[in-house]
Amino acid sequence: IPLIIKKDIHLIQISTDQVYSGAGPHSEEKVSPLNIYSLTKYMAELVAAKGFSTILRTNYVGKSRKKDKLSLVDWMYESFSKRKQIKLFDDIIFSPLYTYDLCECIDLVIKNPVKGTYNLGSKDSISKAKFALNFAKRLGLSSKNAIVASYKETNSVLQKPSDMSLCINNFENEFKFKLPTIEETLNKVCLDF
Repeated sequence: IPLIIKKDIHLIQISTDQVYSGAGPHSEEKVSPLNIYSLTKYMAELVAAKGFSTILRTNYVGKSRKKDKLSLVDWMYESFSKRKQIKLFDDIIFSPLYTYDLCECIDLVIKNPVKGTYNLGSKDSISKAKFALNFAKRLGLSSKNAIVASYKETNSVLQKPSDMSLCINNFENEFKFKLPTIEETLNKVCLDF
């Protein structure tokens, strides 16, 4: 990063919606990392912000191009199509953005470099369970083997934020770009399959 600062190079950092916790939708100023992953992502943001950087906090969804690395939706598709038992959490909320929409936004930032931190996601939010069940329904896949559960009730030692919903007004206003709804995001994701 010091070289980037000295050379005044525009850096685009892809960060995460997991820097937030508590009730959303979250605006960019109210950061509250809950675990090591979110803390390290936020610390990287602080370093990136020293230079001419655009930091994009997001959670993207789409089909993976790597056969050996399944994305969230690849895992859902495989689980539903092979009728595997899976656990879906109805108390983890997010504002996912389709991969190609993320790429379009990155291209927009490259063409219009602005220093700052921006949330980048769907206009609204959805639970991960509801997202998965809607995904299965749209593709005509059975979700009978899915168990809808509460993450809080798993008693996991890993602390995860339950609400990662994003307020995306700053990005839309700065870049004059209309971000999609969850409905539009689901439609695009399903077209991949």
